[in-house]
Amino acid sequence: MQCMSAPTRADADRAHARFRWVDIGVPSVRNLRHVSGGRAVVWFLLGLSSLPLHLFYNSTIFSSLGAFKYDVFSANEAFAADPTTDDLQIKGSFRYDVNGDTIEGSTLLESVHRDKLEKLGVNDCITKYAQSYQTNYGNLFLVVSNSTSDYDTAEPVVGFEARDVPIDWYFGTNGVPFEWICRDSSCTGGFTLANCETFLPCITSNLADWKPFKKSIEYCLGEKIEGHCQLAYSIHLAIVVLLIGAGKTSLMLYIAFRFKERPLLTIGDAVASYLQRPDMYTQRACLVGRKEVQKEFQTGNIMGQRKQYVQKPVRRYRAASIMRMGVLVLAFIIIFAASMFLLWYGVNQTTGLESRSAVWKLGLGAVNSSTLIAWNIPGRGVRSLITNVVVANSPQLVFSFLYLTMNGLATTMSLASEWSRFAISRKGLRVSIDPKGSQRSSYFLQLPFRLGLPLMVMCGTMHWLISQSLFLVSVDVYDLRDSSKGTSPVDDESYITCGYSPVAILATILVGTFAFAAIIALGWKRLKSGMPVAGSCSAAIAAACQPGSAPYRVEAAWEKVQWGVMGTSYVEPGHCGFSMDHVDLPEDGKFYE
Repeated sequence: MQCMSAPTRADADRAHARFRWVDIGVPSVRNLRHVSGGRAVVWFLLGLSSLPLHLFYNSTIFSSLGAFKYDVFSANEAFAADPTTDDLQIKGSFRYDVNGDTIEGSTLLESVHRDKLEKLGVNDCITKYAQSYQTNYGNLFLVVSNSTSDYDTAEPVVGFEARDVPIDWYFGTNGVPFEWICRDSSCTGGFTLANCETFLPCITSNLADWKPFKKSIEYCLGEKIEGHCQLAYSIHLAIVVLLIGAGKTSLMLYIAFRFKERPLLTIGDAVASYLQRPDMYTQRACLVGRKEVQKEFQTGNIMGQRKQYVQKPVRRYRAASIMRMGVLVLAFIIIFAASMFLLWYGVNQTTGLESRSAVWKLGLGAVNSSTLIAWNIPGRGVRSLITNVVVANSPQLVFSFLYLTMNGLATTMSLASEWSRFAISRKGLRVSIDPKGSQRSSYFLQLPFRLGLPLMVMCGTMHWLISQSLFLVSVDVYDLRDSSKGTSPVDDESYITCGYSPVAILATILVGTFAFAAIIALGWKRLKSGMPVAGSCSAAIAAACQPGSAPYRVEAAWEKVQWGVMGTSYVEPGHCGFSMDHVDLPEDGKFYE
C-alpha cells in the first residue's frame, strides 16, 4: 500500500505546480489524490482485502468446550455414607415444564455414576457450581442435616430439586443457570434471580444461612466428570480466508511484475531525482522546512525565501505533523482506557472461582467456563458463528489502525534522522531500485532494520495476545443421562459464544503501553544536526537539492553527497544544498536562500 501511494516525480511536479506537496518515504493517504487512478484502486483493494483477514483468520480454527447438563438432588446423611446402595427411598418425581411428562425418580438416578461422587464443602459446592457452563462436574446431591423435615431417618433418602441445569435455564426465562443457588436465600432481598451472581459474595460469607430449596445443607456430593473439549474449524471461514488471500497475493504479484512506474519510495530516491533535475517551484528557499512549506504554499510564494539558520538540533517528533501525532496519542488514550475498563469489568464478571485473584491463574487464552460471555447474540448456526467471530476479532482491526499510525510516525522520525545526518558526513544516497555508483540499497521501504524488525515483532506479538484476549468458543452440550448422547454433543442445545482471558488482556495492555512509550521516547531524541526538518515533504526535499547559482551536475546523484554551504561562504546571502563537492557547515544565525 505504501508503494502504491508513493508519488512519481511527475506526480510531485504536478502537485508543486498547484502549490501542494506530497509525502515521500512514509505511508500516506493524502497522496492518493495525486497518484494515478489505477494505483489508488490497487491501494484501496489491498486495504479492503485486509479487513476480512483481520476479522476471520484468527477464528478459522477454534476450540470447543464441553458443557454438561446436570440434575440437583437432595439426600440425607445415610445416603452420603453409602451412595452406591440400591436400597433407596425415592421422594417425588420431576415433571417436564414443556410437555407435562413425568419422570420417575429411579429413572433419573440410573444415569448417575454414584461411585464418582466427590465430597464438597458448602463453599466449594457453591463455587464449583456457580458457573454458566459446567465443565467438570455433573449431577449434584445436597446433603441435608438430620434436623431437616422429612429427612430425619436412617434410611437412604433421595429427593429431586432441579433438572437440566444449566442449559434449559440459560435459554429460558428463569434467570441465570445457577439460579437455584440463590433460591430462598436471605441475601437476595426479593430481587429477581436473574442477577444471582451479584449475591454470591453475600451467600458465601453467610454459609450457615444458605438454604436452597428451604433445606439446611451440611455438604455436597458432586459427580466428578472428565471434561470434553475439541479443536474445530469452520469451512465457511476457511473459504473466505483462502479466497481473500488469493486475491491479495494476485495484487502483490501484479505490483511486483506488471507495475512499470518508478515511484519515489525513499528520500534517497527523491534527492537523486532532484539532483538530476532540480525542481522549478522551490528555488532560493534552501532552509525551508516542512512547516514553512505548508505556510508558504498557502500564499503561493515559496521561492526566494531567505531564512536564518539555527544550529541547535530539534527533537525528532518535529518531523511529524500535529495531525499524525495527535491521532496516535488520542487513539492510544481511548484504546488504553477502553481496555482497562473491559479488564476490570471482565474480572468482576467471573463466576465459579474460589476468589477474584484466581482469575490470574487461568493462563493466556485459557478456555474456562468462568470467563465465557453469556449474551443474547444468536447462539447457533452460521449466523451465530459469523457474528461472534466479528465480535472476537474486532480488536484486531482496532490495533491494526493503531499500528499503522505508530509505523507511520516511526517512519517519519527515522526519515528525519537519516536526513539530518547528511549535514554531518558525506555518503551515498539510499535508493529503492538499482543503486549506481556510490548509491546504497534501501532499507525495507524507509525504516531501518533496527526499528523495522522490533516493530514487526511487536506487531506479531500484539496480534497474538489480542487473539488470546478475546476469542471464539463453541459450547458443546452433553446429556449424560442419554447413553447415546453422552459421548457426542446435542446439536439442538450446543451454541457459540466468546471467551476472554484477563491475563492476556493485561499482557496486551502492558506490551502496547511499552510500545507506545518507546515511540514517544524515540521522538524525544534530538536530531544530529540543525539541518531544516523536511520530514516527508516533497517541496522541502526539493528545496534542499537546489544548486543555487552553480550549474547542477547530474552525476551528483550517483556520488557521495553532503548538505551544507555551497560555493564561497562569504557571499551574502549564501546557499545551502546537497553537493558532491566540498561544502561548509552553515553558521548559526546567518541567513541563506
